[in-house]
Amino acid sequence: MSKHQTYSIFVLLVFHAIGFYLFTNIKGGSSLTYINMILCAAVIFLAEKDRSVFPLIGIFLGGFFIELIGVKTGLLFGTYSYDHALGYKLVGVPLVIGLNWYCIVVSSASIAMLIKTNAIIRALIAALLCTLMDVLIEPVAINYGLWSWFGVQIPIYNYFCWFIFSFIFTLLYLHYSKRRTPTSTALYLLWVIFFSVLNLI
Repeated sequence: MSKHQTYSIFVLLVFHAIGFYLFTNIKGGSSLTYINMILCAAVIFLAEKDRSVFPLIGIFLGGFFIELIGVKTGLLFGTYSYDHALGYKLVGVPLVIGLNWYCIVVSSASIAMLIKTNAIIRALIAALLCTLMDVLIEPVAINYGLWSWFGVQIPIYNYFCWFIFSFIFTLLYLHYSKRRTPTSTALYLLWVIFFSVLNLI
């Protein structure tokens, strides 16, 4: 593993250590989540071995657009709304939500690329990992005021949409990126630990 990858992983560890402290010890600390999203997206983009702006732009815009449809119509994911913890919102959707999609897709794809198979199978595996990550994130996001659902339970339809769009976004990413990066893999594992612990406490 190169020094660049090592430094990048260390930076992610620092970000999440600070984030965990803010979530658990500072009232309203979750309102700085959007900063962490921006920093994580920047770190994994710069760590990419096959760096290309096209997946970043495509996933960012695609993620924002489908979230806009979801918030405004309820036709995607279910009926939900974003609170103010994710920073500036454009027509009800935080701008950083596209970066959230980018981070989850790239980190999941990096793990899927460990398996020697074709792009379709890798995209299906990555989509499953993205959906599992959303399962971990949802309770934390609701509890800390990142977004809220209009209903008692998170609809299964939400996870179905996550799987479908994650699959599409991963195919876009894999078209441009042929080599995985340890930094992206580390981000996924960090998030598993981060959100699992927050769910337990």
